[in-house]
Amino acid sequence: MIYLASVVFLFTFLLCLLLTKSYYISFIVSVLKTFFFSLFFLLYFQHHLTDDLKYYEEALSLINSYNNYNDFFSFYFELSELLKTNHTLFFLYSAASIAIINEGYYSIVLMNIFLSCVSTYLYAKVFTHLFVSGDKGFKFFFCLLALHPTLITWSSVIALKEVLVLLLSGGYFYLTIIIIRSKATWERLFYLIIIFFILYLMLDLRFYLVFIFLAATYFGFSKYKLKGWNLLYLLLIAGIAIFISLSFIPRAENAFSLFLKNFSNPLLGLPRFLLTPLPFSIEFDYSFILFDSILHWLSFPLILVGFTIFLLDAKSKEVLFFTSFFFALILVYSMFETLQGPRHRVQIYPLFLFFQIKGVVWIAKSLGFVRAFK
Repeated sequence: MIYLASVVFLFTFLLCLLLTKSYYISFIVSVLKTFFFSLFFLLYFQHHLTDDLKYYEEALSLINSYNNYNDFFSFYFELSELLKTNHTLFFLYSAASIAIINEGYYSIVLMNIFLSCVSTYLYAKVFTHLFVSGDKGFKFFFCLLALHPTLITWSSVIALKEVLVLLLSGGYFYLTIIIIRSKATWERLFYLIIIFFILYLMLDLRFYLVFIFLAATYFGFSKYKLKGWNLLYLLLIAGIAIFISLSFIPRAENAFSLFLKNFSNPLLGLPRFLLTPLPFSIEFDYSFILFDSILHWLSFPLILVGFTIFLLDAKSKEVLFFTSFFFALILVYSMFETLQGPRHRVQIYPLFLFFQIKGVVWIAKSLGFVRAFK
């Protein structure tokens, strides 16, 4: 246990230091992430859910079956057939975590903790680009995002793909904004290629997010002029690339069929997605999310206030982009009951956090405690 805690602290500290250039922030984030990992490790080490245990066992089987790592990537589709799943990428990610760290289940959890720092960095950069300016704003968002109960809970306990989805989502948002603001055509093309790669990977994790991303980008930036590079043209290229990619993703047709079979009433699904679970009706298997669910319920009024203020203050096309994404995502999740668990909210917790901040600041300004907040 001491060894694992030391690994978490050391690598988290070095990674945060690389990303933030701040010893103080890196130390605080590392200490708290190590503490919660150790606490959850002691409480839930032998406690697994169905999905994460399946991922771990299949990844371990891959490690034992293949001696040459080139097999993983050269025979990607053969592996997908072997695994009988649409989530081949996460199995490879889990297998790589085990190969790099150890054969223990916690190896995937450790990798999730490290990647959570990178996703935190991406979202902090996005918020800094759009809503605040300067290094202080970036560090402020980095700390809040890195230490948010939702991220700590889902990255420190079980080996699920939520952190990987969050990482790809953050990468898409960040690179999209960079493309919009870039003046060099070659730079836009370079980042566009990376976005294609991100969307391709996302197809294997949660394929419907790809279409939500593209729809949000279209509605958010369709009227944005790019000095010869109209974003609608870029989206056309992206759409063609994704369409071609879909034909190579194993069992994509079955995934769409399953998706449509689980359609439910969005009027009932919306509150369930936003508020599930009731804090004191949580089953033992999910008891690790109790604290996070309580805080989510307590802060939800602030989310509503902040979101309202956010819409009223919306001026830039980037704000419309995020608004479109938020509405599209909650609409899709509200229509499918199997996608309304708390784990599916992880990918939008950064937006929830931002709305909470806006709500707190608006209330503080209304009461005369602060004068301004951009």
